[in-house]
Amino acid sequence: MNKEYIYKKSSSLSVNVAASKVESLRKVVETTSTVRVYDNGLIGVAGQIGDCDMKKLEAEAIKNLENKIPYPCVPSPVIVRSENTIKNIVDTDNFIDVSKRLLARLEKETPDFLFNNKIQYYEDEVNYINDSGSNLSYKGNEFVIALSIKHKSTANLMDLTYVSETNDYDEDKAVQDVKKLYNAFNTPASIENGKYKVIASPAVFVETALGNFMAHMYASGATVFKDGLNKKILNDKLSIYADYTDDAINVPFFDDEGDVAENGKSYLIENGVLKALFANKNAAALYNVPRVVSSSASYDGVPSTGFGSLRFEETATDVKELIGDDAAVFVMMVGGGDTTSSGDYACPVHLAFLVKNGEIVGKLPPLSVTGNIKDYLNDGYVGTAEKGFLNRRGQLSVCEMDVTNI
Repeated sequence: MNKEYIYKKSSSLSVNVAASKVESLRKVVETTSTVRVYDNGLIGVAGQIGDCDMKKLEAEAIKNLENKIPYPCVPSPVIVRSENTIKNIVDTDNFIDVSKRLLARLEKETPDFLFNNKIQYYEDEVNYINDSGSNLSYKGNEFVIALSIKHKSTANLMDLTYVSETNDYDEDKAVQDVKKLYNAFNTPASIENGKYKVIASPAVFVETALGNFMAHMYASGATVFKDGLNKKILNDKLSIYADYTDDAINVPFFDDEGDVAENGKSYLIENGVLKALFANKNAAALYNVPRVVSSSASYDGVPSTGFGSLRFEETATDVKELIGDDAAVFVMMVGGGDTTSSGDYACPVHLAFLVKNGEIVGKLPPLSVTGNIKDYLNDGYVGTAEKGFLNRRGQLSVCEMDVTNI
């Protein structure tokens, strides 16, 4: 019999924002404990919220082996490692004042905007131990501005958003960002239908297609990239990995099954080659495929397949290097979108800005961007950069796609 013990503690402060004012502050501290046991190809799991007796929890997990849930014990290499990445980001003792000060400046600098939603602080602790000798522990924190923004002249509930996740907060830079969006939003722009360089978060280009990289989909042959493992399937400039490096804010260096990625990167695609699939240890063993280190698990559940903190390998320092002086479309808000079984992708764009000479110049009308993933992430893939048009952290990727006015 093999055993795993997982302890998690999450502390958060959450300011609720309504009509550009602080409405309330919510403080939450939650701890969970989990025991998993493996025996004869089966798994038993027990979990509890709050303080608990680990011996009793272990006994419950052993009893739950009677549920006959198949799951192999696939030991991870024995590693003992501890990381504490906690930084002094904001004054948490005066979190309401921090939030009020930011909102007051935004209200002054962008008088036609109304701000709603949340300003939050998270501090997390995770500890994974198994009876093989592994002992992994992580502590981290982050500050999150997650504001929905309504322009006073519209009837919409929300016209745009400003989201920033950081461990290095600078109020001045946040205000500069929103002011830049304000100026662009208030400047109408237009564009002809055609093929353009589309600039967006990497998730916009891959999120609806991630199912194609899940082990069970791949094994069934129901994927755009059938038989693609260890073959070049996309542009050789494109590498996508689950990020456990220092660039990943408040992300433990291990997944929920205790696996640690080599050099902090677990590649899905490396230089255009499909290197692994999304799978928990059970699926990886069942289908005999290499897996991306990205398992997730609820405190009282069997480990499941996750996607991890996905990141594109950067090919440039600044997105301006990738677009030059060409007219381009900067996608800010999308509404769904879907990728078909043949790889065709269509996505309605609620908010986009026209970019000329490397600068945002104005707000475009609603658009649709379309393309096939085997094209826009192949010959149409231009690259990815960390530095974009705003101060906030967050990669931007550039792909050539068809743009149509709606």
